[in-house]
Amino acid sequence: NPCPCGHLGNAALSCSRAPRCAEAYQNKISGPLLDRIDLHVDVDAVNDAVENLIKMPDGGAFYLYTTSDTSSFSMKISAAGSYMINWGDGTAVKVLKKTNTDLETISYNYATAGSYVISVSGRATAYNTDEKVPAISFEYNNNIAAVDGDFGMVFGTLENGAQPNFYAAFADCKNLKSISDTMFDGVYGQPIKNMFYATFDGCSGLEAIPENLFAGLSGTLTEGLFYMTFQDCTSLAGIPSNLFGEFYGALQRNVFGKMFSGCVNLGGWSAQIVGLSGGMQYLYIRWTGGTSATVNDMYKGCTGLQDYASIPTVWK
Repeated sequence: NPCPCGHLGNAALSCSRAPRCAEAYQNKISGPLLDRIDLHVDVDAVNDAVENLIKMPDGGAFYLYTTSDTSSFSMKISAAGSYMINWGDGTAVKVLKKTNTDLETISYNYATAGSYVISVSGRATAYNTDEKVPAISFEYNNNIAAVDGDFGMVFGTLENGAQPNFYAAFADCKNLKSISDTMFDGVYGQPIKNMFYATFDGCSGLEAIPENLFAGLSGTLTEGLFYMTFQDCTSLAGIPSNLFGEFYGALQRNVFGKMFSGCVNLGGWSAQIVGLSGGMQYLYIRWTGGTSATVNDMYKGCTGLQDYASIPTVWK
């Protein structure tokens, strides 16, 4: 394949990241190996093959880079929609057409253990309304090393305003080191209850939080919105100042509780948000009425923050 999804140059199926993703993918092949290949032939899928593949709605694609010892892989999807999953080993692409929002497990076994780039493309069309059922989940999957691409364009905000839930979606993926700068592009507007509850909880290998990760969201705060989102991400070194969108209204139960609890290597400044009169404010200044029911232990153990001494006790 010329790229992770295998559709480079195909106007009907190519993803929005071409040709940049193809260049990065092909650069992984060593020069000496390429020198041994005397003939390169590009072969397009015949029309019948294209017609028999899923007709993708407007959406996106994201990529899962696996660890070097990956012998099997699984994920759970509840969101209804049309998806294509390329397991990255040259086998046939899995076409998944979900007409319900029940949580379904999709698994695959590799012939040989190794590093793979798994692509998931398509677009969700409906979400499960149970606040503890994520649109997609990789919980406890220690074979994920990185996530790239437009995750939120596959599982994004729908035209009718319905929101995805990422409840514990990557919880305890301990080998996950990086996530895409556009991770939640396509997720916007009013958030729902428990939307990012424990999403990256226990991802001890995660090294950085992209800027503007939650910047698309705005409106009133909801219960459990960021509860334990990055708890025990012990490799994190800082919090971007522009992490959030514009929120207003009163604090809700567990809205920021334990969000960074146990992130013992955090440096720099604590989280900020746009204030009522413009400009950036620390969360504990923007909402001075934080209580143990709303913000408890948000910064527990984060003693390396430059403003740690100024943070009210209830936040830490």
